[in-house]
Amino acid sequence: MVWKNVACSKAFREIVEWLIATGGQDDVKALLENVRGGRLSKAKRELLSKVLDGVTLDIYQICLLKAEYTLLKATEEQLQAIEEAMLEIAQKHFKQELELLKSIPGVQQTVALSML
Repeated sequence: MVWKNVACSKAFREIVEWLIATGGQDDVKALLENVRGGRLSKAKRELLSKVLDGVTLDIYQICLLKAEYTLLKATEEQLQAIEEAMLEIAQKHFKQELELLKSIPGVQQTVALSML
């Protein structure tokens, strides 16, 4: 994931994928067993149970969810490709500057690239 503050957690992705695959099945227990291999903390399981209990999605909502999720994945792939191109250019023309920026505490590759 390129934008960790924007992109979704693995658990969120698994919930969305499960809802799409099951057609919006409202079996919360089955969902919790499938998300993260059933390895969610007790607090997260309780929270998800409360939030999702009784939630059902109709075919229209499933179609919208699938379309939005497909768009999210495509956007992330495009961002990854852009970041890779930026890295290639930076390593070719600004290698020393890139390394200096990355040596600053808290500045990782994506931030360093955007600063260049």
